[in-house]
Amino acid sequence: MLPLDIRMDLINMIEDDPIVFTYQSVEYRGASSGINARRPLEIGGFEEMPELTIAVNLRRYDGDEVFGQDRPSVGDHISVREVEYRIERTEIDSLEECLQMDLRSKHK
Repeated sequence: MLPLDIRMDLINMIEDDPIVFTYQSVEYRGASSGINARRPLEIGGFEEMPELTIAVNLRRYDGDEVFGQDRPSVGDHISVREVEYRIERTEIDSLEECLQMDLRSKHK
């Protein structure tokens, strides 16, 4: 599959069911895996630990970069539906078309 085909497939998938998130005061759109609400036992009791995975295209239709030089990275914070998360893990595909971000509560 060609990089342009992958880009178009990802952009179309995001347009079908977008999730809006804010990174550095700018709104972006991505695709979400849904929320995985875990409650692990910690010292002092059970703690809410929402997790979310978002995939976002790194390039627009014309090939320009979505984030420019400042891509989200591990440790950065983003907001989804007014809930702030910390990026726990990122993964970029081999053609650099898609960024996957694994998010965790900002308090952890």
